[in-house]
Amino acid sequence: MLRQNHYSIAAIRRSLARFDSGSGSGAVLALNQPDFGEEDEFISAGDHWLEVLELFADRARIIQQLVSEEIRKGSHDTPPL
Repeated sequence: MLRQNHYSIAAIRRSLARFDSGSGSGAVLALNQPDFGEEDEFISAGDHWLEVLELFADRARIIQQLVSEEIRKGSHDTPPL
């Protein structure tokens, strides 16, 4: 399921290692917050950027919906020529 949500193998491995060490809540955080100094820090940074890009894409869709709604409202409020 994590791979289907575009998490890298490195992020999943990091999360499972945290879980195995007894930090259940830290396991979730480990998916998106890399431990710098690890050999796979570039992959972890990529995971972070994917998360940020998905967040901005979601926000862009919301803005697009709001603009479309305002355009539709405006077309109904405009008096005929």
